[in-house]
Parts: sequence; structure tokens; C-alpha cells
Amino acid sequence: MIDPTTGSNERPSAEDRDRARRAHLGALGEYLGDQLAPIQVASSVLWLLRHEAEETAAELRSWSHNQHSASQEELPIRVLYFHALRKLAVLGELGVVDEKLLRPFVDQLASTLVSFTPAQERSVLRRQLARLWDPDQAVSKVVELLHGAAGGEGAGAQVRTEDGHEQGGEAAGGDEAKASARPGRTPSAAAHLRRAKEPSSVNPDAAEAGSAAEPASGEDGATGRAQEAPSPRPASAAETEDLAAERGLRRLSLLFDRIESTHAQSAAGVPASGGASPIGETLVAAANAARSPHELRQQLARLQSAGLENVTFETLLEKLTAALPAWTVASNDLQAIGSPSLQAVRNVVRYSGSPGGELVRMQQVVRTAVRHANEAELGRSVTVLSLVDQLFQSSGVPHERREQLLEEEGRGLAIDTLLRLARTPENHIQLRAVLRAFPQTRAEGLVERLRSEGDRRSRHQIIELLLIHGQVVRSFVLRDLLEGASPLGDPPPWYVIRNAILLLRRIPADDGAPSEAEVDAVIHFADVEQPVAVCREALLYLGAAPQERAGDAIAGCLLALLRCGLDRDIEEGVADAVARLQILALRQLLQRPEPESHAVALDFLIKESRWQPAYTELLREFGRKPLFGDPASVRTLTEALDLTAQRKRFSGRLLARLRADASEERLRAIVSALARTPLPEVDRALAGLSGQGLGTETMHLVANTRKALAEQTLTPASPPSLTGDLQLFGMPGLLQTLEAQRTSGLLTLSGQESRDWAKLRLYQGELVDTVFGKRRGRSAFFHLMQHPFACRFELVVDEKPTAPMQEPGPITPLLLEALRRADELHQMRALVPGEQVLQPGDVTPTPPEGEDDGQLLRTLWVHIKTGLSAGSCETQADVDAWRVRRVLTHWLDTGAVRLAPSAALVVAIAN
Repeated sequence: MIDPTTGSNERPSAEDRDRARRAHLGALGEYLGDQLAPIQVASSVLWLLRHEAEETAAELRSWSHNQHSASQEELPIRVLYFHALRKLAVLGELGVVDEKLLRPFVDQLASTLVSFTPAQERSVLRRQLARLWDPDQAVSKVVELLHGAAGGEGAGAQVRTEDGHEQGGEAAGGDEAKASARPGRTPSAAAHLRRAKEPSSVNPDAAEAGSAAEPASGEDGATGRAQEAPSPRPASAAETEDLAAERGLRRLSLLFDRIESTHAQSAAGVPASGGASPIGETLVAAANAARSPHELRQQLARLQSAGLENVTFETLLEKLTAALPAWTVASNDLQAIGSPSLQAVRNVVRYSGSPGGELVRMQQVVRTAVRHANEAELGRSVTVLSLVDQLFQSSGVPHERREQLLEEEGRGLAIDTLLRLARTPENHIQLRAVLRAFPQTRAEGLVERLRSEGDRRSRHQIIELLLIHGQVVRSFVLRDLLEGASPLGDPPPWYVIRNAILLLRRIPADDGAPSEAEVDAVIHFADVEQPVAVCREALLYLGAAPQERAGDAIAGCLLALLRCGLDRDIEEGVADAVARLQILALRQLLQRPEPESHAVALDFLIKESRWQPAYTELLREFGRKPLFGDPASVRTLTEALDLTAQRKRFSGRLLARLRADASEERLRAIVSALARTPLPEVDRALAGLSGQGLGTETMHLVANTRKALAEQTLTPASPPSLTGDLQLFGMPGLLQTLEAQRTSGLLTLSGQESRDWAKLRLYQGELVDTVFGKRRGRSAFFHLMQHPFACRFELVVDEKPTAPMQEPGPITPLLLEALRRADELHQMRALVPGEQVLQPGDVTPTPPEGEDDGQLLRTLWVHIKTGLSAGSCETQADVDAWRVRRVLTHWLDTGAVRLAPSAALVVAIAN
């Protein structure tokens, strides 16, 4: 390749290249100092374009700092950076250098120079750079040179500020113009600073003096009415974003200082205060602060020097996703909550690597989500998968390639781990979100596999996964059931029918009542001609179906089974299966709500000659609930006891059976069936058994049953309740389940520690009130989610709830807000450890945006002035910890407070 600066195609030596580099960089410096014309520097810029931009950036930085040092007006360094970049852009506008080649080079230089700019000036420089290539901006409007390469010329030249007004060293405006030219003091930045320092409606210091209405003193020390200055204009969206970026950089600097302080103390053998080095939290802040690939590389380089080892994309993902909250909310709005940790992951994916490696990076993100799921960290896995979905939607990856990638990575899911987690119902919502992310574990994919899977264990796993999916599965398997019941076409294999009925039974219909067509199809399979497994599953289904004809179908199947049992030619194995189906049919009849089904089963049990221990257990199960609403069953059972007491009413054959041991076992089973029904007719029937020559065991049971019935009262049953153990991060899943079921009642949580208790009042699936320690209402709810604890829960259901006095709130939006607060709280606590003491700074404290609780502000200010630590400020407040930390962090950002000098970490907050 021919060198355009020399016309030679010979390969220069290293010494020649170094000499050429110095010459071309020198020519660039002379051009910036207006000592060379654009055409004279074109060849040098072309040479620099073909080499590393870092060298040119270093030259621009050196030139700017030389000008800054020679300036008599304290000219902001950002002005000089912009001037240098604009001078390069002019070469493209004049056509002396191809703009298509020049623009990417200059943009790379701009990104580097922004990173060199003081934090408080970066936002202004970024806004100026947005107009760097503006075709309407003429060459004459460039910021003019103040000091040439030789020094003193141009000291009175005009300086164009970011809002287009010109200022000079001795121009009108005097001191004000000079002040606005200092770093961080452009008119726009000054307006932001005024807003940050304006007195709040409640002055914390005034509260101590007994005057809450007295306005705070301004910057000039005046009290009373605010200065008669024009009100600052509202901040634009861009300015708000820039201020947030500056605030993030200040916090990042504070975290870096904490790391360096920790390392210094460790090297000196001094125990580090403030806990462990916050590498993970600093990585989150660094990734959030990055606005370009170059800035991300810079932040990571600084982290490496601070102790972060093996910085690869994979390790970054591992550390950043480990910083995500351990719990999450299964919601489509998860990406909109503004989680700092999630935004950090998004930035790393966006700014890492080359554009061509985007798909590889997304594959690694999916792999990270799978790893978290396999490690039982469902909250983090769901959060990362929601980010994956957003990344795919915003990328140009074809749908087919996306599905292929997800299927490949989905093979790494540890199914046994997911099934173990599925044993806890609170995990189902998050598990469902994980399963839906991968083609082979979505409901439709699993149903398709279930139809063709020949291995029994694999079918069992698939069924367990389908149960997690819930309602969506019913429509898929109902088709298999209807096809099997249809006389047309070839029916599916028997195990497909059996699995379809099982899933329809285990996944109740939305409204609790399956369709008529569904019940009719199941009745078709409650037949002795069907395979035993199919008939058994059909009986289980019909036992819970609300339709009355389901009970008739079970009774019909029972009669058919009895006829089969009487067949003398029946094989032994078949006879055992028929006997088991008979017992199942009887159990299902006794469990149904209609008395007619009970009558069929009881008539058989009382008259059955071949009594079996399983029949005793059936009557005991039947007697575990009172029979107040079933007088026909009470009458049937008491008449059986009366017949025993009046032996003369039995035929000789029946009397002989009752005198046998089997008859007494039957009597004991009937007594057990009446043990929870304290009615007079029951007591009379039991009393009639006395003195009838029955065995000791039977009479002892009768005596104990009569005594227990006498102590029972006819009071209504206690409200239904649900109890269980709640794992550490199981609260969101439980609350979302109660929300989906529109539950009303009182949820009580009790942990091992006496302080760990809370009560939540629900109304139709919405949250009415929360009490957690001394906190109540929304603050109590958010504080509870910020401080989870393993506990035992008890839910007392209110079957007839009345509308509460307070306005209830939907649970999912509250959980999303709680998740955002918990993530931000974690980052703010890393910024200032709990034991860190704060003290008043030099700036008047103001409330953060949206905080209007004057009492909270006054109380926190008093705590700071009395020397309380940040953690103590949290515990003594009656609001959630996030609100406390938000106020303290805002005051730290604005300089209203600073870290106490006695702390191990001392940082100067920039004004």
C-alpha cells in the first residue's frame, strides 16, 4: 500500500514510523494553534487516521491542557476539547479530508476526551458534541483560539457557550461571564446547581429551632425570602439524563475510593472499615455509568487495577447477574422498573465486543440464565431471561435463529432441579417463566413430546413440567381426549388418553367447572372395557367433577366392576385390578357432594358380605367431616346400628354374620363414620349397642365416641386456613398466587426471631394493609420486601369479605416497585456502609425529587447532626429503608452531608 504522505510503497522502519508520528502530531498541534492552514495538515491527518486513535487523543489532551494552563480566564477544559474536535471536523466540511473516513475517527477521539473530562463538565461537553457535525454550524462559529502554540495571542477572543451566547475575557457581564466559564459553571449547569441548592419547603435546621416554615439560607448566607432571581427553567429530559449521569459518576468515584481505601488498609495490616471491598457493586455502577464501548473499557481497566481479575464477558455477566436481586416478579413490566443491576447487564451486553459478536453475547446471556436456574436462583434467572427477550426484540436476529439458540441452550436445564423446586407452590410462577423461555419446555413442546415419549420416567417428568404451566395445557390435552372418545379415526395410544385425563384433573378449569364435552369424554373412559390405568384416572377425575352425572357414571362403573368380580373365570391379576378399582369407585362416591352418591356406596358397604380392611378405612375417611347436611347418610348408618342392637330383626344368616369378628369390624367402621356428627339420633343409636354382648374393643370405641360427641358443640366450622413454611425469597410467589386466586383474608408471617413477624390484609387479591414491626401501610410492605426472612405463614380466608375502608392496591405493581427499591437500596448501601457516620456539609439540604415528608427530612437531619450512622438512621425511621437511603444519598450527592473524617474512607464531594 502506498503511503499518501510519502508516495512510497516501501515498509518504513520502527524508527522512521516514530519520527513520522512525532512530525504528524506536531503538525496537528500547529493546526490547532492556527499556525497551519487546513490544506497543510491534511496529509498528517490522513496518516493519523491509519493508526491508533489513542495517540491522537493523547496529543489533543496535551495541547488542551497546555492551553488551559496558559489561560488567564480559567477556561473550562471541555471548551478546549470541543475546539480541538471541531477543528478536525472542519477538515471534512472543507473537503480536504474525506468526511466518511474522518467522522468515525473524530467520534472515537470525542469519546476518549469525554472520559478525560472532569465529571461535572461531561454532560455539557456531550451536549456540545451532539452538534459537532451539524451542517448548519458554519466554520466561523467554531470556538476561537485563546492561546496559540506560542502562548499569548488571542486572549480576548470570543468564547461561544453551549447555549450559543458569546463571552469574552473582558466582555460585558464581567464576573458573571468569568464565573460561567469555569468548570461546571456554564449557564445551564449553574441553573441545575441553583435548583439543587434552593431551600426546601421544610428546613431541617429550622425545625430544631421550632420554626418549620422558615426558609433555608441560600448560597450567599441570606435568610428569609429567596433571592430575587428569575426562576430557573424546568430541566429538559436530556439535562435530567445528564445530571443522572453526573450523579452516577460521582457515586462511582466514591465506590472506587472505598475499594482503594480497603486495599490500602489491608496492605497496612489495618482491619478495613465498612465491610468487604465493594467490587460487585462498583462493577454495577461502572457499567451503568458507561455511555459507549470506550467508556466501558476505561471503567473496567480501572476496576482491574482495583482488584477485579479475569475480566471477560463471561465473568462480567457472572458478577453482574449475581448482583441482581435474589427474587423477582413474573411480569411483562419487569424491564420497565429501572433496576440498576439490570441496566448494568444491559450495558455490558450492548457495549462489549464487536457488532458481529452480538449473537454470541446473547447466547452467553441465555447460558447465564440457565446456570442461575440450575443453581435454584429462579429470581435471577427470570430477570436475565426477561432481558434476553428484550435484547432479541431490539436486535435483527431472525426468529428462526433465535429459537434455535434458545433450544440449544435450553438443553442445559437441570430438569431434576426444576422438579425439586416445583414441590414448593410459591416457585411455580417463576418456574413457569423459565419454562416458557425455551421451545422444548414450553407447553406445546412438552405436550408434543408426551404424545410420542415411550419411556415411563420421561413421561412422568414431562407431566410434572406441564403441571407447572397450568391452564394453557388444558386446551392441548383436551384435543387428545376428544379424539380418543370419538368413534371416528384411530384413537391415540392408551397412555396418551390416561395422561390427558390426569392433566385435566390436576389442572382445574378457570371457573372451576369443566365443560360438558370434557366430562362426557371422561365418562366414556370410566368403563371396565378400558385399560385399568385409563379407567382408574377417569374415576379419579369424575370424583372431583361438579356435574351430578359424574356420580351416576361412577355408580355405573361400580356395578360393572361388581359383575366382573363375580365372574368365576376371571384371572387372578385381573381380579386384583378389579378389586382395586372397586375400592377407588367407592372412595370417589363417598367424596362427592351429592347424598345420592353416598347412598350407593354406603348401601354396598353395609351389605357387603366379604368385608375388607380397606372398607373400614373408607368409612373412617367418610366420618372425618360432620354429616349435618346429609341426613340420608346419617339415617342409613344409625339404622345399621339399630339393627345390630335389635338382633331379632335380623335373619338367621345375617345374625350369624354380625356375631362374627368381621361383623364387629364393620360395626366399628360405622361408629367411626358417625364420630364427628353430634346429633341426638346418633347418640341414641350408639347407646343401643350397650349390653348386646359385643366385644371389648367395640364397646370401648362406642364409649369414647359418645364422650367425644357430648363435648362437641354445634358451632359453625372455623374459617378455612392455609399454613406452611415460606422460604427466604418465597413471598413474591405466594402473593402473586393469592392475587391470581382473588383471595380475601389475613396473612400472618412469623419467623424464628421475635422481631420477624408481619400481617398482610387482602381483599379479592389486592393488598389492603401491611403491618411490619412499627411500620404500617405501603412503607411496611416495601420494608418487608427489602428485609425478607424465612418464616411460617398462616392464611385465614375470609369467605364473605366486605369492602375495606382503605383503598386496596394490586399486588403485582407493588411487587415491581418493591423490586426496584430493593435493588437500588443494595447499591446505596454499598455506597455508604451501615456503620458509616455522616456529618453536615457546606450545602443547604434539599429533598430529593418526589419526597415531600418534611418530618422525615427533619428527623434524618437531626440524626446526622447528632452523629448517628447511616444504618441507625434506617432502623429508627418509620418508613422503608429505601426512602431513608434515598434522602441520605441525595444529600451526599449535593454536598449537604459528607462522610465523617473519623471514618476509614474520606471523600471530597465536588460542589
